[in-house]
Amino acid sequence: MDASPRSFEPIGPEELGRIATFVGHGDARRTASRPELAGRLVAGCLAQGAAAHLLDGVTGVKDLDVWLFYDTRGIRFVHGLARNRLDYGPSRFGRHPDDPPRFTGRRVDVMARSVPDDAPRRTGTIGDIDPADGVRAWLAGPQDSPRHLRRRPVVLLWPTGRLGEVVWRGRG
Repeated sequence: MDASPRSFEPIGPEELGRIATFVGHGDARRTASRPELAGRLVAGCLAQGAAAHLLDGVTGVKDLDVWLFYDTRGIRFVHGLARNRLDYGPSRFGRHPDDPPRFTGRRVDVMARSVPDDAPRRTGTIGDIDPADGVRAWLAGPQDSPRHLRRRPVVLLWPTGRLGEVVWRGRG
């Protein structure tokens, strides 16, 4: 397996579908430790450099950043559950030379955040947030994470019917 800091292989529909499976892996890990999050997933997204590479084909893929967004109204969301590091496995993207030897492919960082309570809602019940609107509401926040993510594109991975939909084009 080739090791290089960035892969410049294109991310096609098949690869995007495979990346989307990590939404399910990440959600399963979170709901196993936080059962109150079950059924509250609003969106799963590809972000940062890999999302930029998906759109421009020239940025390259260092790792795959998958972000999960939950509707946490009425429950306390713990950001300490923020990151899981998973192995994409063998692929044409190779692996990053600085990743631990246990990784056979690119690292997938799965992070989770809460959609803001004031995100646009359709009915006022749990699960009534449009995925793109919920992510954009979070991106509009003043915290460091949204400010950092706004620099690059954000692309929906879940719900599957909206796979590949660009939520945010990035700024810079």
